[in-house]
Amino acid sequence: MNRIYLLSDEVYSNYAYEPYRSVINFDYDKSILLGSFSKTFAMTGFRVGYVYSRDSSLITKLIKIQALALTSVAEPMQSCALLALNSDPEGNNKIMKKRLEIMCRHLKKLPFEYVFPEGAMYVFARISHDLDLTDLKLVELLLNHGVAVAPGSGFGSNYSNYIRLSTCLEEKKMIEGLEIISDLVNKL
Repeated sequence: MNRIYLLSDEVYSNYAYEPYRSVINFDYDKSILLGSFSKTFAMTGFRVGYVYSRDSSLITKLIKIQALALTSVAEPMQSCALLALNSDPEGNNKIMKKRLEIMCRHLKKLPFEYVFPEGAMYVFARISHDLDLTDLKLVELLLNHGVAVAPGSGFGSNYSNYIRLSTCLEEKKMIEGLEIISDLVNKL
């Protein structure tokens, strides 16, 4: 008998731009799906999520652990989550994909390498060796010019020469930020 559990973090599943199959689509009873309202319904910070498994005894065990780890989710957050369940997150998906396309068009002109994301709402861009900058130094320079990006090294040593650019802001601001990045790196 197979006793291995398969835990699938699917918080970005609604932002998949390529065909996507959830772990629940496979016939494996020890699968556990983790979901979140923060990405799907733009409720970052609300800390509302869910777990799904075909194995009801596993859910019962997880409920006991959760009861020890969390006292409760604030009632206003729960009310917002209930309302969100009646909405269609597809609009957010389309907005993020459009913003990713805009961002990547700008990045093509800059000394960064990237792959168009198959999902999510950000781009990991590798800093060209020609710039002779670490991710932390570039982040500092950008912050001094009013642009915030995440250093890749915060996501592990394999990303130490990357920056992560988010599309979670209105297009106009995002484009302004990309123009500042362009001006700055073209002066280096």
